[in-house]
Amino acid sequence: MKRFLPILLLTAAVCASCCGFSVKGYMPDLPEGDTVVINIISQEGILEPVGTAVLKDGRFSTKVDIPAEDIAVLSFISDGQEQAFSFFLEKGTATISLQDGMLSLGGTPANVGLQILNDRALSLNNESSELMEALQKAYQEDPNAVEKYRKEVENLQEQYVGLILSTIRDNSDNLCGLYQLVENFNILTPEESEEMLDCLAAKFEDNDLYCQMRSLTEDKLLTSVGKRYMDISVIGADDKELDLSSVVASNKVVLLDFWASWCNPCVEEIPFQKEAYAKYHKLGFEILSVSLDSEESEWRAALKQHKMPWIQALDNEIGEQSAAYIYRIDAIPSSFLIDSEGTIIALNLRGNALENTLAKFFE
Repeated sequence: MKRFLPILLLTAAVCASCCGFSVKGYMPDLPEGDTVVINIISQEGILEPVGTAVLKDGRFSTKVDIPAEDIAVLSFISDGQEQAFSFFLEKGTATISLQDGMLSLGGTPANVGLQILNDRALSLNNESSELMEALQKAYQEDPNAVEKYRKEVENLQEQYVGLILSTIRDNSDNLCGLYQLVENFNILTPEESEEMLDCLAAKFEDNDLYCQMRSLTEDKLLTSVGKRYMDISVIGADDKELDLSSVVASNKVVLLDFWASWCNPCVEEIPFQKEAYAKYHKLGFEILSVSLDSEESEWRAALKQHKMPWIQALDNEIGEQSAAYIYRIDAIPSSFLIDSEGTIIALNLRGNALENTLAKFFE
């Protein structure tokens, strides 16, 4: 899935009673006398050094003077390559251990929370890697075989989302909770994000990053299930302006689908859309596919290649009038199933989920 999450200021500074934050580390694999650098992330997203420390007997200890608790990045050189990882500067002493390629964080609540998350996510990542290898092998032998792995992929995704939600709840009073909401915003539903923001409110409601996330969540809720659709005007394949409202008014149910020719997951959905369209179009089902291709020529070449028999349109505008902005599209494929009353009744129906949902709708 291609993501378009707006660039956020990843500085989640939180006022603290002191401005000095201690960091101790054990990195025995680095040469004696090497220097590690502690950075924070500027408003422009640039790493700004705020402290250094020299390794002695594989250890370092330093104190960083910054005005508030914040996300930090420890950087260093290993085998001629710059390496870096994130941790948190907060009240107390953050501890960092990097030995034989294994990172361990601790010492303060946010760092303990991040380490617990990393440990629990490791097994899911291993399962995911094995599943992706099996899926790729199956796809080479039979592209249609991918569907049988879909439920396993969805199960792993659900487990990961559950892990993120529990991590945010368990760390609602420290930066780890807020940071995980930011990092995983795209995989959470608007309702889940809203619930997590409520959990974080007591600690962070005056925090700038928290306020940005609240604003983004409110935007996403505009297009959640049960909400009324928002009309858009796009340019159709015949070069004429087309309104979504006219498509909704003349059909029983409409799939508004945002995609692009360069988006492989989008293209993988086309066979499923074709099956659903062939079966339910005569009953009142229509699709409006809105491409986010920046080049019209690439869009038209894709239309010729994939031969999609439903309504096609292009939205390569940038700004608040664009269809992608109105629907707050931050990842593709993204789709909205809209009934004849103009109500959004389903989101992001992938694979056989589209046909299954239509079967229930028309039964």
